[in-house]
Amino acid sequence: MRVMSFNLRVPCDSDGVNHFDNRKDRILEVLRQEKPDLIGFQEVRLEGKEWLWKELCDEYIILGCGRSETYGREYGPVAVRRELFEIVQLETFWLSDTPDIPGSRYENLDQSSCVRIATAVTLWHRESQKLIRFANTHTDHAGKEARKKELNQILEYLDAHPGYKIITGDMNARPESEEIQAFLVGAAKYNVKDCTAGLGDTFHGFADRDGKIDYVFSDMDVLNRYVVPDTPVDGVYYSDHRAVCVDLEI
Repeated sequence: MRVMSFNLRVPCDSDGVNHFDNRKDRILEVLRQEKPDLIGFQEVRLEGKEWLWKELCDEYIILGCGRSETYGREYGPVAVRRELFEIVQLETFWLSDTPDIPGSRYENLDQSSCVRIATAVTLWHRESQKLIRFANTHTDHAGKEARKKELNQILEYLDAHPGYKIITGDMNARPESEEIQAFLVGAAKYNVKDCTAGLGDTFHGFADRDGKIDYVFSDMDVLNRYVVPDTPVDGVYYSDHRAVCVDLEI
């Protein structure tokens, strides 16, 4: 199966020609070209989620709520290819000491004011007759200690559920960072690894900024991995992040 992590970049007037509305056709071009079976999206607002549902509903089920106390603002939805999977369970939990309280966050760490969530879905893979636990997230952009806690919370959550494990997300941390390295040490006991290891930069910021901060982690075998190129067309990129894809085998 092909798994994609894709930060769409929220609509922002300061992006000018790269405003979300101008990038929609390019985003669809990427999705139709790569044909992922599972997608973890980040930085999706309500209008973006509704647009994704409209454009993709024939092939995918779009799942996930917003991160605020009223389940709105920014979403981290997942897309599941209809013909391959059955939905067994869906949960959203907040990355905090009180994961069941909407809008909660780590109050006594270096976390920004942004609330962070994980969208988790248990899937029945029809062909293999196996369970898969798929979680998508977007960890904090400001706090290293917050990112450590958030990543560990996701790992503990997946450990408590049966099935193969897949984690996608914009982790706001490079592979050599302390928090990613700590996560990989903890993940090793579950045979979870960085399936995007060795890939190039994933963040460009509509310019020449760089850094690999987007990931797919799993305990499945990796057949292929790559970053989807983002050459601007008339100055328009598909996002300020490059999507990453991993082909996994059960």
